Amino acid sequence: MKKVTKVYEFPVVIEKDGKSSFFAVSPTLQGCYTSGKTFNEAVENIKDAISLYVADLKEKKEVVPKRRTVSFMSVEVFA
Repeated sequence: MKKVTKVYEFPVVIEKDGKSSFFAVSPTLQGCYTSGKTFNEAVENIKDAISLYVADLKEKKEVVPKRRTVSFMSVEVFA
């Protein structure tokens, strides 16, 4: 029996963390985050983190969350 691989898509936020690294998080997958020394390394690391996260959910026979829309915006506050 041939194993079927499903493709999942999740939004990812990547931000520069200080002067020398990048922080990446997938808001749809609670607690799924990583970092990298370069932007591209952070992208590859979050792909790996997401793959492991989804594999763990599937192994536990838990539901893999559907892709959620994530809004990114700036707000002004008075302080």
